[in-house]
Amino acid sequence: MNNNIWKNYIYTYVSENNLLNFYTRFLETFEAEWNKLISNYHFEDLCQLNNGNRLRPMLVFWGYLLNKDNDEVFNISDQDLQLIMNPCIMIESIHKMSLLVDDWIDGDIARHGSTTFHVLYGADTAVLLAMNIMLTGFLKLSRIHEKVYKTTIPLALQISYDMTLGALNEISSKKSVFDIAKVKEIINLETSSIIRNGLIIGFTAGGGENKDIIDLLDDIGYCCGYIFQALNDLEPFGNVDGLMHHKGALTTDILKNRKNIVIAYIHAWANESEIEKISTLSNSEFVSKYVISLIDKYHIKEHMLEEVSNLQLRIQNRIAKIEKKTGHYNWCHHFNNFIDITIAASKKRALC
Repeated sequence: MNNNIWKNYIYTYVSENNLLNFYTRFLETFEAEWNKLISNYHFEDLCQLNNGNRLRPMLVFWGYLLNKDNDEVFNISDQDLQLIMNPCIMIESIHKMSLLVDDWIDGDIARHGSTTFHVLYGADTAVLLAMNIMLTGFLKLSRIHEKVYKTTIPLALQISYDMTLGALNEISSKKSVFDIAKVKEIINLETSSIIRNGLIIGFTAGGGENKDIIDLLDDIGYCCGYIFQALNDLEPFGNVDGLMHHKGALTTDILKNRKNIVIAYIHAWANESEIEKISTLSNSEFVSKYVISLIDKYHIKEHMLEEVSNLQLRIQNRIAKIEKKTGHYNWCHHFNNFIDITIAASKKRALC
């Protein structure tokens, strides 16, 4: 198993043996299946496919676990892992498709400190690999129980539709990336959709059918998606060194007219001369320094962190409602901790 996976997530915070064993068993099983899948691609370097925190497949698994009895949440059988693994692989495949395409569109030269695929092999090969890895995931999903396939395939298609539509909306209109409401719509499509529908895929794959629970999982996924994207958008202005190591350059998305909720807030709150000055700067370092000064002036970071805190409370409220409807105290308690841990790790990455 890749030792870097979840280094800043669960293993930093969890000490209980049963939880460590639970996470380790899932991740080791997932890594074995994922490595088997990508071994079919004969390239010397598969940076974007090799690395990752596996957050999205883990969320699928959490959705699945909601179907287990309260006292059996972490009593995971081989049958459980076998049933849920293909949906988990499918979710990661869609995510990797988006990374391959996004890195190419953004012109990013590195990810996790390694050269990006399109730089090594060209944009045409990157797009073909992106399409193939996503379709491979769909084929994996088709090799599960027919009833599970029928309930999960529409959700998987919805994720793919939402993410590609969000990307099209982002690159087709330069004005939309400076509008707060439009940026939040794009975040909902590009980031929240895979989390929302991933949770629901896991739940329905395990036999869950309760519409109220599905609606609550949907809202939890929406909140998580916004939180993770907002913190990611803060990273170029709060953790410059970390971003330089991760992507090999100071990419702020400003000079590329790509969406960033921080920049949308600046366009909403700054005066005309300040916005005009941003447009005259052509160097990423100068842009970043000036934007940081505007973030401080208009208390944008504080506002966004307050948004994050409010959404965390909303997530806790939805989890409490799930507990009330299901009586699954253990799932709700540990899932809430899982969300808190991942948000804490995202904050650390964005602000350290």
